[in-house]
Amino acid sequence: MPESVRSRMERAAKAVLEEAARAVVADGLTFEFVDFHGLRKCSLPASLVEPIRRWFGFSAGELQIEIAGVLTDSTHEVHTHERTEAHVTCIGEDLGLPNPRDGYAFLRDRWLPVKLGDVLKIPVNVAHGFTVDPGGGLFVLRLESPPSVSPHGQEDYIAQPFTRWSRGPSLYEP
Repeated sequence: MPESVRSRMERAAKAVLEEAARAVVADGLTFEFVDFHGLRKCSLPASLVEPIRRWFGFSAGELQIEIAGVLTDSTHEVHTHERTEAHVTCIGEDLGLPNPRDGYAFLRDRWLPVKLGDVLKIPVNVAHGFTVDPGGGLFVLRLESPPSVSPHGQEDYIAQPFTRWSRGPSLYEP
């Protein structure tokens, strides 16, 4: 039986984290972020991600790999994707970035605190988002299949009005 996309994304995420941490130390890899829907977003070098994509059987059009950062209140950016599944890992000092501080993930129906190393598997059509309290910061490695932004610039992004929901235990199950 072929390995599922979710399983391949999980294994690819681990490989990206290992290779990126090595590149930060050995090659001086740094990240240049741009603004995107209230997040800071950064693509990783093709020399790092392309071998991993190929190893796990993904083409560039099937898997997007990037780092995103949240440094301000982004509760208004809760959204779903109709066709995109995501694998998100909270990252920090191993990649030369600050460890998570006062960060939260929205999953299904509420905000949950997140910490370094937390992994979120976000299926298609599940409401999700990320935010921080004032002074907080959160960086994540995101793998999306298929990419939420097509090669033609079309976005798979549907805003959701869930920002008023409370923080605490959720029924989230990937």
